[in-house]
Amino acid sequence: MKKPVTLVFKSQFDDSMDKFNERYGKRIAEKFPNVTVKFIPREKDIDILDLVAAGTYPDIMYGNTSQIDQFLVGTGLAYDMTELVKKITTT
Repeated sequence: MKKPVTLVFKSQFDDSMDKFNERYGKRIAEKFPNVTVKFIPREKDIDILDLVAAGTYPDIMYGNTSQIDQFLVGTGLAYDMTELVKKITTT
């Protein structure tokens, strides 16, 4: 049995938890039953820097590609996940 894992998703879109689950959450749960998904919706006046300052580090953030530099690269939160994906898919 694989160890339980929690993945934190942060959306920059106006989607709700229901919409997220419809698109992604249910599929993740079906394929990876050991994964618990935490979804953080977009909120007015709260951005990635606010989350990081509060000690919340999303594992996966999605939004418009025009925001990648501002929210991920500029904050040092972006990195190549190739090795992590290999590790997950081979264990």
